[in-house]
Amino acid sequence: MAGKKRVAGLPSVIPGAILVFAGAAHAFPTDILYAFTIWPTWLVLILGLALSMGFKPYRRLLVLGWLAFAWFFVEEARTIPAMLMPEVHGDLRVVSLNCAGGDPAAAREVAAFDPDIVLLQESPGAKDLQAIARGLFGAEASVVTGPDAAILARGRLVPLPLPRGTGDYVAARLDGPVPMNIVSLRLLPPTLRFDLWNPEAWSAYGANRAARREELAEIASRLARVEGGIAILGGDFNTPPDRGITAPISPSLRRRGVGVRLRQGATDEPLGLADSFRGAGVGHGATAVNPWPLVRIDQIWHGSGLRPVRTASYRTRHSDHCLVVADFSRER
Repeated sequence: MAGKKRVAGLPSVIPGAILVFAGAAHAFPTDILYAFTIWPTWLVLILGLALSMGFKPYRRLLVLGWLAFAWFFVEEARTIPAMLMPEVHGDLRVVSLNCAGGDPAAAREVAAFDPDIVLLQESPGAKDLQAIARGLFGAEASVVTGPDAAILARGRLVPLPLPRGTGDYVAARLDGPVPMNIVSLRLLPPTLRFDLWNPEAWSAYGANRAARREELAEIASRLARVEGGIAILGGDFNTPPDRGITAPISPSLRRRGVGVRLRQGATDEPLGLADSFRGAGVGHGATAVNPWPLVRIDQIWHGSGLRPVRTASYRTRHSDHCLVVADFSRER
């Protein structure tokens, strides 16, 4: 009889175990658990709350636990309430967009947001980019293109020297009273598998996360040598916010002891950047896939000379990504 009672009470432990697992997985992200942490934290929250409703004896405790999970790990818990605040603008606006295989119509959608700097990925050809830049900035237009990404700006852009064969990012210096180094990138595409009962799926997700982290570490190693540091780095990270991947560019993440293995020879000094959405995000923020975005894979990071005042995502008509608009104030 006692054994039957223990078996009958076992389901009551399940929602609590799920809560503990979800919290630990996001507090200490690892390659092994990337098949779980790649999914939106707000979705995990909704499913966890729904499951908890069916366990009356522990319902209140479970709900409190999931609310704590939301506070620490769900960005929308802070950024959606920020929509009630008055809209503010800085003195520098950066827009980033993946152009869905180089569609010029997608790239032209950035014009509605009156940008000063545009970061494009899967960008159109050079001729189209020149025309788009002139439409945005007139005679002050400047363009730097790479194999996959591009930078458009008001002012003179000077390409930064890159190693031969570099295809995952493009970098340039924007001349002016305060020169700025700018990067547009597109990291390795994600693994998408739904057979999570298969251990090979978890291994594939983990290998994909490790490869993307190493790719970003290699980019950081190259950019660490750039005089003046990086002011803006943005584009398609092809992953939701993941401090185990972005640690190579963020000193705050490295100080928190996020364990990352970098390839031999890569710099151990991060670029000193911060995620503008974490600093001043407004609304849902997700960018993929349009028109029903679930995850925030398009991000704009900034250096210490800029302070984010508002960052938000907007749906597009001609791309499978939403675009990101980040407003900054220059720190004096």
